[in-house]
Amino acid sequence: MYRSTGKSHKKPIFWGAPASAFSGKMRGFIIKSGLDVEERFASEPRFQQEIVPLIGYYVVPAIELEDGTILQDTTEAMLHFESKAALRLSRSLVPSTPLLKATAHLLNFLGTDGFHKPGMHYRWSYEDRQQAFLDSAFADFVAPDPAVTRKQQTAKYTTDYLPALGITPQTIGVIEQAWEECLQILNTHFTNCPYLLGGAPTIADCGLMTMVWAHLSRDPVPAYLMRTRAPMVARWAERMVKTETFDGGFPDTDDSLGDDNLPSTLIPFLNYLFSRIAPETTASIDAFNRMVTQKPDLQPGDYLDESSDLNAHPGCGIIEYELLGTPVRRVAFVDTAFQFQTFLSALRGLDTQDRKRFQSEISACGGQRLISLELSRSIDYRNYRYCIGKA
Repeated sequence: MYRSTGKSHKKPIFWGAPASAFSGKMRGFIIKSGLDVEERFASEPRFQQEIVPLIGYYVVPAIELEDGTILQDTTEAMLHFESKAALRLSRSLVPSTPLLKATAHLLNFLGTDGFHKPGMHYRWSYEDRQQAFLDSAFADFVAPDPAVTRKQQTAKYTTDYLPALGITPQTIGVIEQAWEECLQILNTHFTNCPYLLGGAPTIADCGLMTMVWAHLSRDPVPAYLMRTRAPMVARWAERMVKTETFDGGFPDTDDSLGDDNLPSTLIPFLNYLFSRIAPETTASIDAFNRMVTQKPDLQPGDYLDESSDLNAHPGCGIIEYELLGTPVRRVAFVDTAFQFQTFLSALRGLDTQDRKRFQSEISACGGQRLISLELSRSIDYRNYRYCIGKA
């Protein structure tokens, strides 16, 4: 259920900002699928005056469809357009073969949800080294206010949001160590393959774009790290915002996924995800299950947030886990469970034999615990808020 501005447009409007993480994810999808949109920045008065009140809180990106309907969740928006691919898209980014399809959904989920710590850490822990860039970037989010500096406008990120994500002086060292390890693994993969699943882009690449494009490949401090340590990752990020699928650096690779097999160089990245990212993810899903179990009176349609504190990432408890042997304590978000539910739906859509093959391949990479999880209650997304589902 979505709200509408009631206004008609010739094409969808992509309300975002170049420095917005989730705008980066949606941008990759729009460009690689060939979706024809009109891009507008969230700093425009109309976004502030019309779109934000309908959503109920400030968030970017948002997609305003031709009939005025507003989509906000990026995965739901991608799948909405995929469902109408014959009319709208020049290329589907959801693989047609079962193993790659399920893997694309899994990587979209983990890419979207799993890299917030390095993305937010490098942007805000190094704020003083990136002041001019951030001043410019955030003018695209909100119209500049001469009475309030950009640093005053964004102070909440360092004072509130970083600790909520588990980014503290005690964890910064392992966050950087884990990200540098990831860069090395991805650099090897993108030396051999232009995209995550092979010769063509998929929603897996879009998910990874969430923090990698807008934060980690464009902000000056992490961009320097990426371009000096992992230049092929930077090249992949640039490739994802080009309309062409083919890259001359891979002359023997056609723009297809080939047969239904995972690239061999993807396996180390899957191993990384399940050893470095999955402990946090599974703890978040466990936290959601605890929350709803402790509220047995919740009925279908009941919201999972407070109307007095609406935002895109409602919490569902505190989690603790280890990253490279260092304890991390952070807030778990309901949207992690919701995104996981989308992956589960794709997994359940496979026939028995294909599902067993996927589970076997992923378990061999250390993912058995994550993909065996279930949600205690289903989640619906209604009017840009999460609520208990009907089934």
